[in-house]
Amino acid sequence: MEDDLYHVNLGIYHSEENLHRFYWISAIDLWECGVPSLLADMIRDEPIPDELRHVIASIISGERQVKHKAAAKHSIPSEIRFFVAAKLLYVREPFDYVQRLTAGERQSLAEFMGVEIIEMLRHFRNGRKKADEFCASHFGISVETVKNLRKCLVNKIKNYPNI
Repeated sequence: MEDDLYHVNLGIYHSEENLHRFYWISAIDLWECGVPSLLADMIRDEPIPDELRHVIASIISGERQVKHKAAAKHSIPSEIRFFVAAKLLYVREPFDYVQRLTAGERQSLAEFMGVEIIEMLRHFRNGRKKADEFCASHFGISVETVKNLRKCLVNKIKNYPNI
């Protein structure tokens, strides 16, 4: 399972650019949790993106500090936190995709499925709920934790490089 865990597909957020961002976001998040090894590996093996130089400089200068209290509150190990969130993005991809459709696209999809729009949306919302429950069960965490992890990762991807 471990090798599969680290194979990352970010679902509707997947692109080469976001995948590259994901690894830097994860490395910096891990450093903030007191696990510096991934960030050290990234700095050694990859060019530091220009937009993250200020973040790396603040780490080196000591302006940015490890957040021991926040890390202690995580209900799953920091090392796999965002990899679990990435798995959730992948599992939820078809359900999240429908949420992003325009009204006309939703109407066309409902017609293709042979159902009313509200029935189609209910179907996809139930699917999203089951995906959350599956991930929670699979990783031994609560559904609320699953939702919070997803939200945290999506916010970090959207707000990059302000991480």
